[in-house]
Amino acid sequence: MRLIIRTALWYFLLAAFVFGIGSSIIYVLIKNAVQVETDYELRGDLNGIRNALKNGVTPAQIQTPRIKITLLDTIQYCKIDSTFSDTLIFLKRTNNLESFRKLVATIDAQKKFYRIEIVNIIFEQEDISEVVYQIITRLFIFMSVVLLLASFLLSRQLLQPFKKLLDSIEQFSLKADKPLNLPSTTIYEFKQLNAFLTRMTSKARRDYQSLKEFTENASHEMQTPLAIAKGKLELLQQNINLDENQSKLLDDSQKALTKLSRLGQALSLLAKIENQEFTTQTNIDFSTIVTHTISLFEELATLKNIKLEYYLQPNIYVKMDTTLADVLVTNIIKNAIQHNIENGWIRVYLDQHKLEVINSGEELHLSPETLFLRFKKSNQSKGSLGLGLAIVKKICEVNQLQVQYNYNDQTHSVQILLR
Repeated sequence: MRLIIRTALWYFLLAAFVFGIGSSIIYVLIKNAVQVETDYELRGDLNGIRNALKNGVTPAQIQTPRIKITLLDTIQYCKIDSTFSDTLIFLKRTNNLESFRKLVATIDAQKKFYRIEIVNIIFEQEDISEVVYQIITRLFIFMSVVLLLASFLLSRQLLQPFKKLLDSIEQFSLKADKPLNLPSTTIYEFKQLNAFLTRMTSKARRDYQSLKEFTENASHEMQTPLAIAKGKLELLQQNINLDENQSKLLDDSQKALTKLSRLGQALSLLAKIENQEFTTQTNIDFSTIVTHTISLFEELATLKNIKLEYYLQPNIYVKMDTTLADVLVTNIIKNAIQHNIENGWIRVYLDQHKLEVINSGEELHLSPETLFLRFKKSNQSKGSLGLGLAIVKKICEVNQLQVQYNYNDQTHSVQILLR
């Protein structure tokens, strides 16, 4: 959800809460005001009746349906007082009981005492509630429309620098040899954010370049002494005066140097993939790459007595870097051969949905989830570096592909979902 929409919704909920509380307050205030005003009119009527009786007007001349005057005996008189109350009276014109405000008072006039009952119709609570509801509802709708429009317009204007900032960050790349281009703003908080991002991206660019140079230099410089050492060992192995033990030591050293060289190359490849240095993505013929890779490993599979079968659908195109596609397929098939068993088998399937490599193999000695981690392998005695599937996983991540592994009854399956 966008920030502007979320802000407008919060404003809307706040307005609904305020109007809800306000409507209750307005209802109480109107009800009290109506009651006070009605009581005031009743008192005025009572004073008028008192003055009329003192001036000799008879009760019969004053009485009406809403005014009742009763002459009291002196014995009945206790004290002059007045009380207000609410009552219901049936009205013929409405054929309903209506709410009335009632004043009962005792007065004296010309040495006589009278009981006065005066009633005055008032607004019912339902009427007051309906009026308040109509007023509040219309006001709420009007205020909500104004508030929502204002929040959208104001938020859009206030957050314009933030949107430009996001656009600049999206266009920023660590590989590009230029700093983050941030828009200028007069808002203090955005100025602080710009300053922080400038410092952070500058440091990230420096660290990236340093790490990239170190990885490239280390990989390159390691290969030279390793090649020299391997060459020297090969010369020593050609010496006919070496005994069996010396030959074994030289052979072990040669294998260790070869493994170290492969390890450096694999780690360098992983670093390049993580740094997204393979950015050339085109629609490549994946079928051709899989077919070519299988042809390269057929002889090796035959030497290890592994039956290699494949069922490939032609003209399968995938958008990715050609080099990475070749590394991806090579590592999967090489892994299937390396972790196979004597007289085992490999089956390769390719269609428009997936590439699947199924092979026989020994029982898995670790959790399948860890196979795609670096330096994890099911059999530590194998000559594998434990980086093949880690490289496969990383290639799939940078190309938005999914990789899945399944194991069942000494059968291993690696799937690359292409769609």
